[in-house]
Amino acid sequence: MLRREAAVTLLEQVALGLFDAATSALTFEELTRAREPLRTKLMAAVGDVRLLKADKLEVERLAAAYVRDGVIPPAFADDAGHVAYATIG
Repeated sequence: MLRREAAVTLLEQVALGLFDAATSALTFEELTRAREPLRTKLMAAVGDVRLLKADKLEVERLAAAYVRDGVIPPAFADDAGHVAYATIG
């Protein structure tokens, strides 16, 4: 519960302009898979978060390199895409 409260607080601070937050298209893809009504709440929560722009193929290549080179363990391969977006975007 503490983690959720921290995320809510952070997103509220972003909405107030205290922080400049960014996320990737990958995050939005993941959020669209949530069930309603959670999906609507999550999408509204990230409404003030800037979308990172990056070439999808470049992101996929970098994410694969992170896993291949041991930067990110294979068990967390999905997270490699988020890290790649943050690196490129």
